[in-house]
Amino acid sequence: MTDSFSVVTDQSWLGRLGNAIKGVIFGGILFAAMIILLFWNEGRAVHRAKSLRHLGAAAVTIDFTSVNPANEGKVVHLMGVKADTTETLVDNDFGVSVNALRLLRLTPMYQWVEIEKKETRNKFGGGSETVTTYSYEKQWKSDRVKSEEFHSGGQAGHVNPDKQFNNKPFDATTITAGAFTLSGSLAAKITASAPLTVDIAKVPAARAAKSIEGGVYLGKDPMNPELGDQKILFSAVKPAVVSLVAVQSGKTFRPFDDPDGNGTAELLQAGTLTKDQLVTAAENANAQLTWILRGVGFVVMWIGLMIVFAPLKILADVIPFIGELMGAGIALISLLLAGTVSLITVAIAWIVYRPLLGVGLLLAAAALLVCIRAMRKKKSLPLAAPAV
Repeated sequence: MTDSFSVVTDQSWLGRLGNAIKGVIFGGILFAAMIILLFWNEGRAVHRAKSLRHLGAAAVTIDFTSVNPANEGKVVHLMGVKADTTETLVDNDFGVSVNALRLLRLTPMYQWVEIEKKETRNKFGGGSETVTTYSYEKQWKSDRVKSEEFHSGGQAGHVNPDKQFNNKPFDATTITAGAFTLSGSLAAKITASAPLTVDIAKVPAARAAKSIEGGVYLGKDPMNPELGDQKILFSAVKPAVVSLVAVQSGKTFRPFDDPDGNGTAELLQAGTLTKDQLVTAAENANAQLTWILRGVGFVVMWIGLMIVFAPLKILADVIPFIGELMGAGIALISLLLAGTVSLITVAIAWIVYRPLLGVGLLLAAAALLVCIRAMRKKKSLPLAAPAV
């Protein structure tokens, strides 16, 4: 049985150039899409911040031991209430039962995975040679790996069986919070789980199960796993003390709909938290997401620009050394352009959503443009306008 093989592909200079020219459209689409993403993200962040601020200002802390009809339709704050259920969640396949808000069954299987490694070498004259090596090894994976899509065609023994058992959640239908019942959207925010130890004596005899890692092992020898062996592991989200802010709706809750059109909001976190603490945590999460999306937008915009300028590098690849220098120059110019356009986009969005801060960003973007112009004069690098 062969566990690895290599494929060598050659591409001519004209072939590489043709593919790069086709890629210009894709790169331009990426570039334009990230402008849209960055602009949308700033608006999303501002609307979210405003809705959270309005939510916190409107919230009143109430006694959760009874439902007061006078609070109907108001934003209420419950602090230190136990999210609880009387239900026992049961997985009959393995004799597992627990009083919990959620029971999670995880079923990793020992199976083949394909590992791909590529090495590309540019040749004199602009062509390239790529050596792609596919290797195969067995690993524990939660979902079945589609061996029929392997480059080996699932042959040479690299065929994964179907899973005998799949991942499965079991959810309580009713979760209470004092005299109230949590809505599904609030209950979904309670995610902290802990491993659950399986009583192997309660597992049906037909499973021929063994104990491992607090769970169940389906196979001959846990120390020497074979293809198709499975681990059955459980975790549970137990009843817990939480705090929340939402609109009282009968005996349950619904999200707050900001009357200024900033969207909806409802908050829940584990622990005993004031409404201000809940709002502050949500504001921090909003700021973190905003910076993540800014980073994603900038990086993908940079990639898009490098794809747009790729034909210039391939033109220079006739002499590999010159192509490498051109590639480095294009990467740097693309980086500066992506940074400039990102700043301009965010600045324009801030002028729309945060006027006082937008001007400062525009000045920073202008400084980057000056740097790019200075570099062009110094290095005489060619620069094409990005396709959008």
